Formats: sequence, C-alpha cells, structure tokens
Amino acid sequence: MENLLRMLTPDTGRRGIGLCCTDSTGRIVWANDPVAEQLNKELRALIGQRLEAAATAARVALYGLGLPGRTQIAAGVREHDHLLHAIPLASDTDQTLWLLWGMEGVSHLVRELLEVFDYVRDGVVVADARGVILDMNRAAEDFGLQRWEVGKSVDELMGGGTFTGSAIQKVVESGQPATTMVQRSHRTGVSSAYPVFDSSGRLWRIIACMRDITEIQTLRQQLEIAKGMSQSFEQELRKKQSMADVVAVSKNIKDVFDLAARLAEVDVPVFVEGESGVGKEVVAKFMHRHSNRQDGPFVRINCGAIPGQLLESELFGYEAGAFTGANQKGKPGLLELADRGTLFLDEVAELPLELQVKLLHALQDQELTRVGGLKARRFNARIVAATNRNISEMVRQGTFREDLFYRLYVIPVRVPPLRERRADIPILLAHFTKHYGTRFGITRYLDPQVIHLLTEYDWPGNVRELINLVERLLVTTPGELVTEADLPPRYREGGSAAAGNIEAPGPAAAALPAAAVAVAAAGKAAGAPVLAAGTAANAPIAPLADVLAECEQQHLQRALSQYRTQDEAARALGISLASLTRRIRAYGLRPGRRGGS
Repeated sequence: MENLLRMLTPDTGRRGIGLCCTDSTGRIVWANDPVAEQLNKELRALIGQRLEAAATAARVALYGLGLPGRTQIAAGVREHDHLLHAIPLASDTDQTLWLLWGMEGVSHLVRELLEVFDYVRDGVVVADARGVILDMNRAAEDFGLQRWEVGKSVDELMGGGTFTGSAIQKVVESGQPATTMVQRSHRTGVSSAYPVFDSSGRLWRIIACMRDITEIQTLRQQLEIAKGMSQSFEQELRKKQSMADVVAVSKNIKDVFDLAARLAEVDVPVFVEGESGVGKEVVAKFMHRHSNRQDGPFVRINCGAIPGQLLESELFGYEAGAFTGANQKGKPGLLELADRGTLFLDEVAELPLELQVKLLHALQDQELTRVGGLKARRFNARIVAATNRNISEMVRQGTFREDLFYRLYVIPVRVPPLRERRADIPILLAHFTKHYGTRFGITRYLDPQVIHLLTEYDWPGNVRELINLVERLLVTTPGELVTEADLPPRYREGGSAAAGNIEAPGPAAAALPAAAVAVAAAGKAAGAPVLAAGTAANAPIAPLADVLAECEQQHLQRALSQYRTQDEAARALGISLASLTRRIRAYGLRPGRRGGS
C-alpha cells in the first residue's frame, strides 16, 4: 500500500484528484491536499476522523461503490452542498485506498433541473416500474403527498387514504397511459400518468402530472346552476306563451293581454298608455294578430319622429305635382296603406294641432283626401293610438283637441312599467338572452346574483332598457357566465338610474324567485298558510310565478296585520317603505297606517 501511495501521490495532487486511505474502522490515516479541499478542512485535522463523519460535517453527499441513481443524486442535491463519489482503488487487510471524485458538474445540472421541476405549477410524481415513488415536486404536496413518502409504493399511499384513485397504479397494471380524478381534502385534481420504457421495451419509469381543477369545478357548478335557472325560466316561458309571442307571467300584465284579446274581436279604437319602453307596440301588434284583420297590414307611424310639415303627406298621401320634389305619380298615405288592417299611431300626443282636425274628420268619415287632391278616398283601418304622456292633462291645457281625444280614447289600456311587474324580469332576461344570443351566435348564461340585482332594479327605461342591457352583456362579457362584475355600475348598485325620486327596493323583494322561496319558508315556519287551496300533491301544478306571487301576497298581508304601522312592517320584511307601498297597491292589500305614531 505504501509503494502505491508513493507512486500516485505526486501526479494526483497536481491534477486535483483526491486520494485518502482509511483503516479497517473507516478512520482516515492518510489524505492528500485535494481531499482537504473537498471536505473543507485542514489536512491535519482530517487524520483520525471517520470519512463518512467528515463528509457529513462538510455537507457533502458521499456515494460509495457503484454510480448513484437519480433519486440518490436528487436527495443529495436537496440536502447537501456538494457531491463526492468514493471509489475504492486498492485494499488490504488493514487499509483501503479511496479515490474521491467530485461530481460538481452533475450537481449543478441536477440542481438546475430540480429548480425547474419544483417550480412547475402542476404536481409531478416520478415512480418506478413497480409504482414506488422515486421523487416529486413541491406542487405534488398540494395533493396530500409528502417528501418523506418517497420510497413508498402507490398501493401503500392508496391504502393510507392519500389518493382516492391512482393513474400510476393503472399504468403499472396496463403499461398504457391513464387518467384519473384525484380527491384530497377539499381539492379536486386530474392525474395523467405516462409510461417510459427502456431500450429493451420494458417499463422503466412512470411520470404522473396532477392538475388542480377545484376552481374550474366551482365555475362549472356555477355555470350549471345558471343553465338550470335559464332552462327553468325558458320552461316557464313556454308555459306562458299561450298568447302568441307575449313574454309575461305577472297578473297585472296578463290582465292587460286578456283585455287586449277581447278588444281584438271588436273594431273599436283603443288607446294604449304607458311609460316609454313598456311595450305599447307589442300590445297593438297582439290585438292585430288576434283580430279578423290579421291578414291585413299593420302600419306604424311615430307621430313624434316626423316633422309637422311632412307628417300630413305621410298620413294622407299626396297627388302628382302636389309640391316641389313630389313623386310624379303621387303617393298613397299610411291611412290608405292600412286599409283592411291596423294603423298604429305611436306618440299621438305629438301631433300638431292643425293636423289633429284633419285626422279627426278622416277617422269619423273613414275617408281622406290626399294633399293636392280633390277626390275623397275611402279606407277601412282599425286605429290604435299610444302615448307616454298624460293625454287627459294635455286636453285640459288645450294642447290636444278634446274631440280627437274622445274619438281615440274609447277604450284605454294601461301597460304597467317593469317595476310594477318584477316577476316578469327573470323571464324577460331569459327570453332576450336566448333571442339575441341566437341572433348574434353567442351563448351566455346569467349568474343567479345578476338575476337578483336586475330584478331589484327599477328599470326607468322599462323593457327597452332591459333589451339594451342584454345586448350589451352578450357582446361585452368575455366568458359564458355573466357575473355581477360584468354589469354596469348602476345595475350593481340597485334602484333606479333616474333622478332619486324612486327608492330602490330592499334585498327581500319577493318578486325574485329565490326571495319568494325564502318568504314561503318563513311563513311555513311561523305556521302561516303559504299556498292557497288547490296546491295539494294531487292537484294540477300551478305556474311557479303564480305560486310565488301568492306566497308574497299572503306574507305581506300577515306582516301588515301583525304590525301597527307600515314602517314597522317594512322593517320586519327587510324592504323599504316605498317597496312595501308598491306591493300593497299591486296586490290590493289592506294597508296599515303609514306613520310611526
């Protein structure tokens, strides 16, 4: 051994190759300078120390005979500063000569790979052909695995409850890629495992990638809820469409269309009143479709959109050469075009006074004379007029002729605003979301919270404003689910966008289906009757909106009976006094006193 040392020492020292000699107990009896550098210690201090202890103190991973495996190297890199491979060169009965080979190049490469490995967002697990875990990254710990479980088989981990399913085990059994769901605590993931084969085609390693899909599952559940509500509203919509294309479920709007259906059978002038955007033209078209004039034309003219000097020629037509620029053949007016059909005079209150006289005579005599003409022409048209102004007040002020008023205002029909028929809002949202979604080729679903907020909103622009919002949300919402964040600010804040003379209803507005269910539950708990007679199990199923409206009516009447004043009742119900007052009027309830005295 001494002769071998004398031969190797000069050359190995110059080349930086570490050599040391240990006795039968593993203690260092001789070492050269490179060993002292590798173990970060004075050469004299190394003599007499055990080689393994010196390496541990220097945070050096020391590997014995045979090349270390990937798992050993990975563990060494994670737990030590340096790697050394100890190769025995010679030995006798008392001593062993070791070559200490530095693995810095391997160490740096493995360290870089492990950094990448650990910063991958998906969990990655490496197993051998038997399913024994060889390594894992940090993200794998989110699925319940721990570093100390390296070396355990997948069978053990499944038995211990770490996994509810293992793609690795399936690859061990089949040798084919496999994907399973992984459930751990409150987290849900997808695990996909892939086999790696050696040069002889035998299974060598299994790589499993696990991705957390908990948030995706949550979003999917919300989307399913929104789809379910949308389908529910669509079903309710189909039930309520016995009257052609009318989209309505509330009692007051159903009364409007019941009246319109009766009026359609008689050629009597009808005057449709209501705020802007409530659907006055819808009522007019409904009457036309259900009348014996349905095969004739439906002619609409907006009296406020055409300048007064042109309105006469539009209504009555003109003869050839009646004025400069006139058609050489003349042109029939809208009254003529509406013959055997319906003429809808929208915004009739905007008619100039001088034209009102001529219109009155035409309606009374059912004949007209074109502008610039002498010949009277007969026509037979049903007249439906509409305005959003107080026509009676205009008559008193002299801005609308009284005689024309009585000719047009034979049967008044008032179309209530959306704030007076909140039960229709979810149905209208579902209808127009589907209608314009089909038209634009876009699929969107409304989150339940969005429907809640929009049902509570006062809609000063009524159905026209609702359609405007639906079209905007369909185009601007990035995903399939329309959430509260996608709404313009005024709809998230609730109440009316108009000047603050209309107080927003509180969160317990029972017109919203979810709130109505809560009201029903509260009434049942208190022992109050919640459903009317006829709602037994064997009775016909009533429309949901009717049941909810009845629940609301009963609950409101119970609150009014129990509390001395409307203020107290509103506080108990969790709604504003204005909201309670609107509902009292809508249901015709017996109101309590308004004040607090």
